[in-house]
Amino acid sequence: LKEINLQAADDARFIEEAQVLDRLRHPNIVRVNNVDRIDGQLIIDMEYVQGTNLQKYMRQNGRLSVREALSTAVQICDALDFAHKHHIIHRDIKPANILISREGLAKIVDFGLAEILGSGSYAGGAGTYAYMSPEDFAEEERSDHRSDIWAVGVTLYEMLTGQRPFQAVKPKDPFSWKRAVETDEPP
Repeated sequence: LKEINLQAADDARFIEEAQVLDRLRHPNIVRVNNVDRIDGQLIIDMEYVQGTNLQKYMRQNGRLSVREALSTAVQICDALDFAHKHHIIHRDIKPANILISREGLAKIVDFGLAEILGSGSYAGGAGTYAYMSPEDFAEEERSDHRSDIWAVGVTLYEMLTGQRPFQAVKPKDPFSWKRAVETDEPP
């Protein structure tokens, strides 16, 4: 269960988005079972996955083997392909939004909710700065399926090397991330 605090104006939009997510039935996407309002709070009832998110998994285990990283990336790409064919974009692919079950199955969570939930890292598109594509930093642009693919690439790089390909001088500054992504060469 996930409790969501929204501005009153966002309620209808959030419920509409959650209902759209109901049709995303794929083995690598955490299923949304229901969305309800309880005591003024919106509650999302999602599939329970025994395991941990990829971010915690990498902290505990370090870099992944090539085989494990590629298996995870292929599963994520398969889920994204399915979603993109349904005209749904995640907008915040990152290790914290990828669950790894005890059996090694990768499942994307918070699908399509990044912009509504306010990841705290919004520029032109939506998402978390370290995983955003260059065009997502432009105010006139919006995230599309290519932004999700870029984020998978950043995540794969991190799984294999143990670090992100780009580092911002000021991590909370979107302009610092924009400069890093546009000008720095990944190690």
